[in-house]
Amino acid sequence: MAAGHMPRKRKSLLAVKAVAPKETGALVSVSELPKVEALGVELRQSSGIAAPVNVQTGELSGEPFRILHDLGPDTKKNIETITGTLQKLRKHFGWNKVIGCSVTKALMENLTEDNDGDYQTRRAKVQELLRRGLNKRGQVAFFHVEIHTVGAGYNELVWGDSRATDVWRKKTILVITLGRNIGAVLFNDGRRVRNSPLNELYTSSRQASLPSDAGDYKFVPPSPGSDSFDEWASLLDDYLAEITGAVPTGLDRVVLVPTGRIASTDRAISQALMEPECLAKTKELAAERGADMVVATAEEEVNIVRGMALDAIFELQISQARRALDGVLNDSKILQHLSEVQLEAIFDQMDVDGDRRLQPDELQRALALLGLERELEKLVEELDTTRDGEVSFNEFLAWWRKHVMEARCVVTTSAKAWQSIITNVNPPLNLGQLVLLKVTFTFCRSCRAFEPKWRKYSEEFRDIRFVELVGNGTIGAMEFSTKELGVKVSPAFFMFRRGEAGGELIEQWTGANPERFESHARCGSAWSERQVELPKERDPSEKSCSEVFDVKLLCCFDKKLTLAGGAFILPGERVRLLENDKAFRAAFGRFPAQSLNGYTAEKASRRGQECIIERAYNDRTITCVFADGARLDFPNEVVDGYSDIE
Repeated sequence: MAAGHMPRKRKSLLAVKAVAPKETGALVSVSELPKVEALGVELRQSSGIAAPVNVQTGELSGEPFRILHDLGPDTKKNIETITGTLQKLRKHFGWNKVIGCSVTKALMENLTEDNDGDYQTRRAKVQELLRRGLNKRGQVAFFHVEIHTVGAGYNELVWGDSRATDVWRKKTILVITLGRNIGAVLFNDGRRVRNSPLNELYTSSRQASLPSDAGDYKFVPPSPGSDSFDEWASLLDDYLAEITGAVPTGLDRVVLVPTGRIASTDRAISQALMEPECLAKTKELAAERGADMVVATAEEEVNIVRGMALDAIFELQISQARRALDGVLNDSKILQHLSEVQLEAIFDQMDVDGDRRLQPDELQRALALLGLERELEKLVEELDTTRDGEVSFNEFLAWWRKHVMEARCVVTTSAKAWQSIITNVNPPLNLGQLVLLKVTFTFCRSCRAFEPKWRKYSEEFRDIRFVELVGNGTIGAMEFSTKELGVKVSPAFFMFRRGEAGGELIEQWTGANPERFESHARCGSAWSERQVELPKERDPSEKSCSEVFDVKLLCCFDKKLTLAGGAFILPGERVRLLENDKAFRAAFGRFPAQSLNGYTAEKASRRGQECIIERAYNDRTITCVFADGARLDFPNEVVDGYSDIE
C-alpha cells in the first residue's frame, strides 16, 4: 500500500552522514563528463533513498534522504507508490537535472505485469513508467534507470575496495550483488561491459531468489551458524559458481557486494562468506581462472546511490555521443566532434563481449539499439580497413575522425576534441588554416536563434573552419570556456590560426549581431594565408617589429601603443591603425606633426581598423590589406628615420 493511502503516516528518515571517498579509481577522465553533479536514487521494495553526488570527488552535496513505503499485489497501486516516492525525493532536493535511479529485480516485477524475462525490455518499461511519473510535475533534464548491481559496480571500482589502478587496469572484474536476488555485471579495464549476457541470465530471467521467512515483499538474511544459513550459503555457492563459469572472457577478480538487508546487518555474514569452507565451489572455480574473490566492505548504505549518480552521467555522455554518430551516419551538414574518451563510451555500448572488437552482427545489433539506419555491408566496408572481418577501436576511431575532420561545420562538447582541431596544422584540402570557434551554452536563447545564420555563414566563408563548443557540455569544456577563454557573454566568437602549440588567437567578439559577425569573418578571410604569401626566406639579421618589441607595427593591442623603432616591416604582420591624432601624438609627441603626413588626412577613414601587411618597401611605403579587401599604400615615415627611439 502506498504511503499516501495508509491510515497512519509514515515518517521519512535521514540516513547517516556519508563519508567522502578519497580517490576516484577507474574514473580516469573527469574532464570529459557532461555534468559534475547528479541525483543518485536507490529504490527498493520497502523504501527509497537519494542524495546529490559530485562525481568528481564522490562527495555528497546534501544529506541522504529516505522515504519508507509498502508494496502489495496490486501493480497499479505499486506504480503510484514508487512514482510518489521518487517525486518526493526529487522535491526534497529541488532537483530537475540529471537523475540516476537503481531498482531491484523484485521491484521491477512488482511494477510490471509481464514476466517475459527480457532484462532490457523490462528495464526500459520501468524507466518509462518512472519518467512519466516524474515529469507530471516538471521536466527532468535526464533520467536513467538501471539494476542496482550497476551502481554497486561503479562504486566498487571508482570509490570502493577495488579502486586501486593495479586492480582494474587491463583486468576483468566480475561484480556480483547479494540480496534476495543475485545480480552480476562485468567490467573490463575499468569500463562496464554494457551488453554482457550476465545481466540477462542472472538479473532478470534467472530465478535465483534466495529463501526467506519474512514474506513475499521482504527479505531477511539468515544468521551465520544456523541451519538455514548453511542451506542459503550452499544455494548461493551453486549460483555464484555458475555465474563465474559463464563469464566469456578471462577473469581477474570476483567481488561480492552485500546489498539491502545483508549490507545493513553487521559484518557477520560478509565474514562468514569468506570462511574457507563457505562458497567452496565458487572459490575453486575463480582460482582455476586465476581470479581472487573478495567481499566488498559494506561501509555505508549510500554506495549504490553514489554509483547510480555516476552511471546516469555516463549514460548522458553516451546519449550525446549517439546523436553525434547519428549525424555522421546520416550525412548531417553539422557534425559533432567527440574526444577519444567519448568515442570509447559509444564503442563500449556496441561491443557485446567487451573484447574491444566489433563483429558485423554486433555492429548490426548496435545500430538497431542506437536507433540508427545505415546499410550494414557498406558500413563494415568503410570501417574494416584491415579486411579481417572485425572492427577494432582504432579502426572505428580513424573512421570517425575522417568523417568529422572533413566536415566544414562541427559541434563539440570536449575541450580535448577542440585541441585536436586547432593543433591540426595539416587539415584536409577543403579546409584552411583559420578556425572560428563559437562558444555557446544550452540555456542561451540568442545562441539558438543564431544557429541558422551560423550554418549559412559556414557555407559562405569556406576558407574558415566553423567549430561550435558547447560550454556547459562537459566539465572540461566549462573550465576551458570560462577560465582560459574568459567567456562571460554568449555566443562568443574566437578566430584562431592553427598551430601545433594550440593555435594563435587573432580575433574575438561576442553577441549574435549579423553585421558584426560578417565584418569580423571578412577580416579573417582577408587575412587568409592564401591571400598573403609570407616570404620563405629572409636575411637572419632582419627582424620584424614583433620580434623586437613582441608587438605589432602601429598596433594598439592590450592598450599598448607600439612602433617599429628600427625593425623591418615584413609581410604577414597584422596591425591595427591608431584611432586618432591624439593617440599618435601620445606616441610620437616629440616629433614633428608632418611625420604623420599621409595618415591623418588621406587615410583618415581607416583609423582604428585592422589590416595585414601585404608588401613593405624600402621607399618608405607599406601596402595594407583591410577586411573589406581594400589595399592601400601608407607612408612609412612613422618608422623609418627614428631608429634611435628607445
